[in-house]
Amino acid sequence: MHQRIDVGTMTRIRDSAATCDLCALISSSVNDLPLEERQDDVRCHLYWEIDGRTFDKAGSQVNCTRRLRIGWDAEWSKRYEAHIILAAPENYDRSDVDYSSRVDDTSQFLGRRIGSNVGKKNLIREFLHLCEREHKDCTGHLGIKDPFARILQESYFGVIDIENENLVPLNHQTTEDGRFTFARYAAVSYVWGASTSQRHSTRKANIGYRRKSGGLAEVISSLPLALRQSIQLVHSMGIQFIWIDSLCIVQDSGRNFDLNAKAMHSIYGNSTITICAAEGRDATTGLLALEKRPEQGIAKVAEGTSLVLHRPCEVSIDTTEWNSRAWTFQERLLSRRCLIFTDQRIFFQCRSTTISEDIFPDKQGNGWSLELVGAPLQMLPLLKTRALSFYTKCVSLYTKRALSEPFDRLAAFSGMCSLMEETMAAPFTFGLPISHFDFAMLWQPTGKSVTLTKPRHADDPRYKNMRFPTWSWSGWQGESAEYSRHMVEGCLSDVRRWLTNHTWIDWHIRDEHGTLRRLWQNEYSEDKSEIVEWRGYCHPASTVANAGPITTAKAIYAIDGTKEVDVDPEFVAIKMNGVLLAPTDQARGTANTLNGTRVWGNSNEAYSHQRPRDQRSIDHFGRFIRRNVQMVSHNSEFSLTLPEDPYRVYTTANNESPTSMPNQPLLQFFTWRKEFSLVWNAAPSSNADFRRSRNQRNTDFWRCRNPRNDETGTAEPLTQCHIQHRSGDKCGSIKVDTEWLLGKVRQTRFEFIALSDAKSFTEEEFPDWTFYIPLERYECDWRLYFVLLVEYNETEGIYRRVALGKVFKDAFKHTEDEWKEIILG
Repeated sequence: MHQRIDVGTMTRIRDSAATCDLCALISSSVNDLPLEERQDDVRCHLYWEIDGRTFDKAGSQVNCTRRLRIGWDAEWSKRYEAHIILAAPENYDRSDVDYSSRVDDTSQFLGRRIGSNVGKKNLIREFLHLCEREHKDCTGHLGIKDPFARILQESYFGVIDIENENLVPLNHQTTEDGRFTFARYAAVSYVWGASTSQRHSTRKANIGYRRKSGGLAEVISSLPLALRQSIQLVHSMGIQFIWIDSLCIVQDSGRNFDLNAKAMHSIYGNSTITICAAEGRDATTGLLALEKRPEQGIAKVAEGTSLVLHRPCEVSIDTTEWNSRAWTFQERLLSRRCLIFTDQRIFFQCRSTTISEDIFPDKQGNGWSLELVGAPLQMLPLLKTRALSFYTKCVSLYTKRALSEPFDRLAAFSGMCSLMEETMAAPFTFGLPISHFDFAMLWQPTGKSVTLTKPRHADDPRYKNMRFPTWSWSGWQGESAEYSRHMVEGCLSDVRRWLTNHTWIDWHIRDEHGTLRRLWQNEYSEDKSEIVEWRGYCHPASTVANAGPITTAKAIYAIDGTKEVDVDPEFVAIKMNGVLLAPTDQARGTANTLNGTRVWGNSNEAYSHQRPRDQRSIDHFGRFIRRNVQMVSHNSEFSLTLPEDPYRVYTTANNESPTSMPNQPLLQFFTWRKEFSLVWNAAPSSNADFRRSRNQRNTDFWRCRNPRNDETGTAEPLTQCHIQHRSGDKCGSIKVDTEWLLGKVRQTRFEFIALSDAKSFTEEEFPDWTFYIPLERYECDWRLYFVLLVEYNETEGIYRRVALGKVFKDAFKHTEDEWKEIILG
């Protein structure tokens, strides 16, 4: 039952389609496969999948159903994933009428013949009623504090009154028993297209007219087809109000635009339903499922027995233009219910399930659980349990998407930030959560990326004086950004502990007046994630209260592996011939002493193993202050000025911080800075040099990996490089932009700044263990720093981020000469 069934090659299946109904059904699943991707000898396999599981009160599994999954031995197989399902009896064919009575024990999880277009609107109403009646998770808000009551009383938010054809505030009231209620409304998610953005958008010049009764009549009649159909559909569902961004937001008002953008989590999260127009390239295509009856794959294999071909929702959506746009990411994720039009079919997706018009759900309105695999709505539970994990997934998915105006990079994500702020209990700055800021700095591009410098629509007042930092993923465009699990290994096992014990930078940021303020303020609450290990910075009092003596985290080990004593998790020490060695001294075979007591750590990190953790100093981020930082912290008074703020550095106290003041993209802080070399095989000045020197390269110890494509000879977008100490030893690894490297062929030294502790190197980063420190690879946990490769811009007086890497801590001397003030922009 669980073995795959070999059906044969594509050629054999196509040849048999005329006489075999099953082969015809399988063949139809790849009818739209491009000719250039068709392979006559590619083989097809069928797999049994068990799903639709429910459980009785005793916990026994009941009502299991099966379907056949069609798989092909080809790279494109995932894009054409499809299933063969047993069809419901023919007496269920006219189920558009009285749909709810047709959803019973006999029909659940069976294929459904799609009816005529006449009954589509009734079917959609039934989907909504089924969800509202059966799904408790979909009737409330996102499970967090929802500011919608306040938003409805603000002057910037409005909706379209479909009946009166004008823009109005949404009706709301507080009942006698204190409950806050508001009128039902729908939202629309679509791809603008050139005609929509210019001809129909609301602007300061026409907002007054559109507020009048009938003021939108002419506009509505000329809207792109998908928007006109959405308005008609919503009205037929008994909903009077609808929110469409191009009409409800004053597009040439930066203030109105920003306020609505930040409220997206409430706007979409409180709509009764969101219409997702995912057909075609933009909204001009329309909602095809309302107009056309799709060609449904049905095969009658025996008398009274038919099979239906079904394609999952996420497969149908995956390659659409709508799914590639950045704005639609949060629109779908933030909605409680989505009605998705794609592939000439209708999918109803809510926080509980996915219902397709070609499969009957169960009586509780639950579809196949496998239909939810890959659905963004399934990420929402992470928000309550581990908000940081939810954030990293959102960044990875969001940054893969395209924007017609790259300077909307933050605006199209601001609704997600507002949503996450409720759980993380602290604001975001340039797309990074302040509650986990040290971790948030550890993002990496997955391919070629360039900094955002100029908007495409330079005359748009929204983008006037808008600047982005290089230290945030929001300041780059190109390939996606991600928090690679290989890079941040060790941090994720206990994020709070990592922040407390393995970070030290006192992050400050400049507001629009040039005033420095600390990122983490005492007024912020602590992260509310249910899993404690995923929470962010603590308040100092909490750190002391929860500290206690050091007992388990790390220990001193003798060379024979014998555990001698537990120590602070920041440090590891070893004994050689009975002598306790500090990390910086292990290579020299010497030991440190402090007042006659053996100690461990770097030369300036002296600790006695008798000292309990709660006697150590705590900083403003609730972290234990490292001894090597404490030794040089007297040299940590800000003094660097900028051309725009040239005369002094003013730092506010926490209670002086104007929280409403926007930030400049400038971080100012102290950390360790040092110069290293980048070793990357050759120093080619062009792609042609890559090709010419290809045969000359050897596979020596220092060569870089992936500098070119072996088939074309052209440079890959990113190149893995070694970081080399002045002594000539390899001490770190980093992946940098190849084009940037090509412009630095004559440069021998590069600047690096330490960010935080890293656990280990991966095999790719450090394939050959060179014993830079005299320990085996597995013994070197937390002996590294995350580092930023940076470039200094003398005109602006700031550093800019180039790439993220790792370096052995011992490559730094940790002296006052290396403790530097940095302005990162």
